[in-house]
Amino acid sequence: MNAIFHIGRPKTGSTTLQVFLEQNCKALSGSGIFYDRIVPDISSQWEFPIAALAELELLPPDPYIRRMLGLEDVADAKAYAAEMMQAFERRLAAAPKEMHTWVASSEHAWPYLFDQERIGTFDRLMKSHFDEVTYVVYLRRQEDLILSAYSEAVRRGVDKSFEDFVETFLKKGHGNHLKNLRQWANVAGEERLVVRLLERDALKGGDLVEDFCDVLGADAAGMVRPDIYNPSLTKKSLDTFLLINRYIASVTTKNETLQSLRTELCRAAEYWGSGGPALTLPLPLLNRIREQLGPSNEKLRERFFPEREELFPPKSPKAPDGVARARTLEPINDSN
Repeated sequence: MNAIFHIGRPKTGSTTLQVFLEQNCKALSGSGIFYDRIVPDISSQWEFPIAALAELELLPPDPYIRRMLGLEDVADAKAYAAEMMQAFERRLAAAPKEMHTWVASSEHAWPYLFDQERIGTFDRLMKSHFDEVTYVVYLRRQEDLILSAYSEAVRRGVDKSFEDFVETFLKKGHGNHLKNLRQWANVAGEERLVVRLLERDALKGGDLVEDFCDVLGADAAGMVRPDIYNPSLTKKSLDTFLLINRYIASVTTKNETLQSLRTELCRAAEYWGSGGPALTLPLPLLNRIREQLGPSNEKLRERFFPEREELFPPKSPKAPDGVARARTLEPINDSN
């Protein structure tokens, strides 16, 4: 059996694709494609990158995930990985014989596996179970990615200002697609990478789900189309979340009563602000992001998309109020 593993990256429609796989697993099985979650209520199959990290005596870097899974130390991570991989092996062994391709998706693979040692360990884990392994990644224009990533971070308890978040994001190289992609290419080889752009003119049919079906070799016709998942917070909701996070941070607060209170407050804040304007980028900051990441984007274009004149062409001119409207012409199914 071969494998196709969607490795993210975060905020590029991953949840939408995972819900699509869940809703259409029977239809996909008719095409010989096997999709099966070990943990039914968790869409991202993070157990696989966590298993690779555990083999290297490392914990997942995200404190939110560690708290969710109760991973206090490496011993906990190893026990969790062993339990998950044993379940995976049992389910794989029980797969119908006509299944020729196993498919999985985890947006946690991209941020957790960022050097050749980690990627190599993960790749060996995959190759120990499959004849051929292909990795799929979708890349999103950075100005939209930063807005969506900040919204997700605030949902999880971050109370950092947007300006500070952008500074950290750029300083740590999170917006440099080529940096991590080069590591995957060095380990797996470009022939085992499928690199796609989350741009209407680059997606098959201008649609994320149809494009992913093309990668899988499945016919998108007749498939159930999922709703949009994890939309970004509006400016109104986001400001309220920041106020809540200042007093009840989900990453550091272990008191379950406070966590329950935070959940209810955030749910009310999201509903209350749902009709407000989207968070936008000031034009000077937008230009700075493009200038800083332009050189790496051009190298990526030359290497993986030589047919394109520009990796991410500007979407719109300066808005009347001097603010770049970053959400114009987004791809269908914009989500985590």
